[in-house]
Amino acid sequence: MDVHPVEALYRRRFEEARSLDAKEADYHALEQGEYGTELRHQAVLDHVNGLDGRVLDLGCGTGLLVEKMVARGLKPTSYLGIDGMPEREAPLLARLTRLGVNGRFELKPMDVRFEDITLPVADAALFVGLMGFWGYHTQRHVGSIYRKLRCTAAHGCITFPMIWHPQQMGGGYYRRWEPTDIQDLLGLKRKNLILLEREFVVAW
Repeated sequence: MDVHPVEALYRRRFEEARSLDAKEADYHALEQGEYGTELRHQAVLDHVNGLDGRVLDLGCGTGLLVEKMVARGLKPTSYLGIDGMPEREAPLLARLTRLGVNGRFELKPMDVRFEDITLPVADAALFVGLMGFWGYHTQRHVGSIYRKLRCTAAHGCITFPMIWHPQQMGGGYYRRWEPTDIQDLLGLKRKNLILLEREFVVAW
């Protein structure tokens, strides 16, 4: 049975991370690394409201973003983390227990799109994984997941790359999106679009 290429890459990095300390394991499986992840999480914490309410975290990984929320004094009343790797359930739940956050994990296979699953109503919906690496690189898919998340939560954000490569996380990235493309596609005002070094953060 063929394994989704993103799942294969993350699974390999997850196995490598088992031999590392906890901090390294949080970042090792992420293509954007510690620096890129910190930039992304900072943007979320600075621009998204509702993080002290019901939080839906798509592509949650080990729940590192929850740690950043609590450090800011933003403790979710409930938290649902959705990810494509079952191995991330145990570290996520351990982190939630340590932080005193009421939450759970839900598995979403890599080949099932977020548009095709039922999402609970939340105060904040976050999709802070690199959207292009889940296959969300066409205008249709970007628009579709944005509309679904806007209907799911009053506040939230999605991130997706301004650069993209058809081989999924390979070398030789090229520029695909421009800020005006995103504004026109999603009907955004400039204040809702935050540009990082390699990606866009759309917040509402």
